[in-house]
Amino acid sequence: IIQMLQKFKDNWDNFEPEWMDPIPLVDQHLYETIDQNPYFQFCGKTNSGLLSYIPSAMDYIITLNNAERWVVASYVRKSKAIEHWSWIYENWIPEILELNLEDGVKEVEDRICRINATLRGIQEANKQNQLFDNFHIAFDLPDEIVITCYSCSYWLNFIRSGYMYLTNNYICFTSKLMTNQLIFNFNDITDIRLETLGLRITHINNNYSFSILSNNEAYNLLCYIWNNKMNQRLQKTESLLRKDERMAYNYIPDSPRPNSKKKAKLVGFHGIKHYREILEQEYFFNYFRIPEDGFKSKLSVGYLKRNNSWIAGELYLSENYLGFFSKLKLFNVLIVLYGIDEFNIKQFVKGESEMYSAELVGYITVHMKFSSESDRRKVCNQWTDVKHKNLFFFNSSVFLTITGCDPENPLELRKLGSVSDKYKSRQLKKLAKWDAYLEKEEFGFAVVNKRLINLISRGIPDSYRGSVWKILSGVSLYKSVYPEDYYQNILNMNINSHSVATEQISRDIYRSLPNHPYFQKEEGISKLNNVLTAYSWRNPVIGYCQSMNIIAAVLLLFMDEEDCFYTLCSICEIIMPQYYNRAMTGSMVDSYMFSEMVEEHLPEMHKKFEAFDIPLAALTLPWFLCIFIGYIPPSAYLSLVDMYFYYGTDVIFRMGLSILYLKKDDILACTNADQICRLIRDGLDLPSSTLLRLTNQYMNISGENMPTRLFHKNKTINDLVMSIKQHKVNSLLNNVHFNKDELDVLFHEVQHSTYDFYLTKEAFRSIFSKYCTFWLNNEQENVADLFYNYMKPDEAPKLGYGPLVQGLSQICKGNVREKFLVCFYIYDTNRSGMLNRGELVKCLKLLFCIYKPIFDNEEVIVLVKILFDKLSEMEGKQSELVCVDFIFEQFFDKPILLEFLNITEE
Repeated sequence: IIQMLQKFKDNWDNFEPEWMDPIPLVDQHLYETIDQNPYFQFCGKTNSGLLSYIPSAMDYIITLNNAERWVVASYVRKSKAIEHWSWIYENWIPEILELNLEDGVKEVEDRICRINATLRGIQEANKQNQLFDNFHIAFDLPDEIVITCYSCSYWLNFIRSGYMYLTNNYICFTSKLMTNQLIFNFNDITDIRLETLGLRITHINNNYSFSILSNNEAYNLLCYIWNNKMNQRLQKTESLLRKDERMAYNYIPDSPRPNSKKKAKLVGFHGIKHYREILEQEYFFNYFRIPEDGFKSKLSVGYLKRNNSWIAGELYLSENYLGFFSKLKLFNVLIVLYGIDEFNIKQFVKGESEMYSAELVGYITVHMKFSSESDRRKVCNQWTDVKHKNLFFFNSSVFLTITGCDPENPLELRKLGSVSDKYKSRQLKKLAKWDAYLEKEEFGFAVVNKRLINLISRGIPDSYRGSVWKILSGVSLYKSVYPEDYYQNILNMNINSHSVATEQISRDIYRSLPNHPYFQKEEGISKLNNVLTAYSWRNPVIGYCQSMNIIAAVLLLFMDEEDCFYTLCSICEIIMPQYYNRAMTGSMVDSYMFSEMVEEHLPEMHKKFEAFDIPLAALTLPWFLCIFIGYIPPSAYLSLVDMYFYYGTDVIFRMGLSILYLKKDDILACTNADQICRLIRDGLDLPSSTLLRLTNQYMNISGENMPTRLFHKNKTINDLVMSIKQHKVNSLLNNVHFNKDELDVLFHEVQHSTYDFYLTKEAFRSIFSKYCTFWLNNEQENVADLFYNYMKPDEAPKLGYGPLVQGLSQICKGNVREKFLVCFYIYDTNRSGMLNRGELVKCLKLLFCIYKPIFDNEEVIVLVKILFDKLSEMEGKQSELVCVDFIFEQFFDKPILLEFLNITEE
């Protein structure tokens, strides 16, 4: 055994010497010192025991010469370690001695961290270049950027070992044991699943199984890219649904645009490092629901002091914020850098553990420890930049105190109207608990911890509800990136404007909580109309969707008009993206997910729904859109909205399961589908306390991480595309010369050639060359651009599917009269119905070219001269202009025109 291990060790590949971030040496007794100086120690493993024969990346190490012996480099071979140790003696030691530092070890550690960061960047770049070269040798995809590569095995009858390359558009697998490579376009994938033995990819109804060592990372990356591609397809498809063509945003100049986060996701990755950075950025911004700014980096592990004890957590730094996440303790803190007045760096004292400490003093006081000097320096420099720019508006009071509603305040009068003494008593108890929490918690609402989550789950007092909703939804910070009068300016700029959305709002406005006294008055109706109208102009991509009026109405009960507008922005664009767009993809996907949850947790009811062929997803869709407002008692849906602002849509799944559970006996007793539908659609007059208690029992339910989520999203988008295609094709079928199959092919070509179903000139040329081969032989001028300008409506920025089909139908399958009309109007640019002699030459050359790709230029010129002479004789005068109507009147009964027709037909 020892001989075998020694042989294995001798044949071990050379391990590249590499600086690492300094870490304490845990098992110091396993190493003996070979050499040392005032700053470093060179150590090797002791030569005792069987373990000494097992090769390891840390057989030889270089450590700092301090008490903890922090490891800074490791090696397999002693020769490499000695070579590196000699380099340190020759290059670093003299330089450090010249600096005459009080603490040379600290300076060395700082330099190593900087060197390590540089080396990692170089290694990442070299690895990326190598991946890029190998990929393009194996696959003919010159425009693709490789994100990463996995060594894996493909299972089909027997194992084929090879490599899986991931790009922004394709999954590619190559193996020496296969004659053909596998290439999967993400747009053609229908499912990706993580299984016990690896990954299963479903591509055009075929399953492919792969075994990868890094199964979880590969699965997450595949799903992320697939979701990214689906978002692109969804944006493209939604462009066909927009009935209101006013797509220009009425913004105040230099104000942020909505949905910036979703657009950022559509940017392709430039490597695995970029992918990880994007994930870190999204996690940080989504958790705290803060406006996206320039994300800097995820730092090393840090420590935050609370109640005289240090809590370990992850640090995230962006342009305006520093986030601290402690998953074990569930203690997460958001620090707004602009609200910090002092950044006090504690100097290193030998023997103390707080060697990279800092005290942040401002709206809150935070004591922190950083893992390295470079991390502390990054945070300090970013804080300095923010304070110098002085561009960030921040009201620190929103995190420290809550402004309660006074009974005399008009806001208080909007609440639930007359309430019982029992309800008032419960409110006072809640109020006392919240006041006690705020008095004790030094960080206020800058921190999210278990106690705050428990308070939210038990319900927010009415007098604090509006303020807490604004904090949980991110509105308190969301407003800071907009001009102070942003909301009012939107209303003023569109005061006399009308759109499809404003018409829908005017119809729905009186159906928003109609039984509530506040919305039986003109004041409530007017403010609600302002909020919905302003949002429709702010974000015409969404405009207005039913149920937005109900949500906004509830928000108006607890906050003023402007805050309600910003909270609605947060709901539609951050908390529930894709819920209220025209395709309603998010809500449809969640309703499908809910059906699966019913099948798993309430199987008897699921069988009942299937027996009566009841589409539960469509039936429960209104629950998701309006967050159960109007379907359950007010006290229940208000508590649900409290939890919704923290948990997101998961609470809707939990409430839905709770309702079906309570209605279980009634539903199972139904004898037909109508009875079941009425039970679900009608108001659910169930006890609030029972509903909320059951909701807590389903706390483990989460739709975000279910493996079938992307499957349902893909299916929803495919169904949407199919529906649009059928509508487009059927509307054109009777007006063009193409049949249904040809229209389907054209639709798919447009779909895959464009981002938004509207063709640019470049995309049009590709399609045009397939259908109009004469263009390839025409060297006189750019014919494709001429036809593009003819087909595209004057007011449209690009060419749509309908005009494209109609134009190609005339060119490819029209009669001579239709083709001549096309050619005539291509050169009749001012739409006068007249062509001069030069324009007519070009017109007939183009017509002749359609029939006869290789033509004689002189032949056309002679024909045009004869044609002009004859027409002039008919008119009895010399004319340089020809009226298209006159030409057609004479076209079929004059010998010269018949001669021209005969030539072109031949």
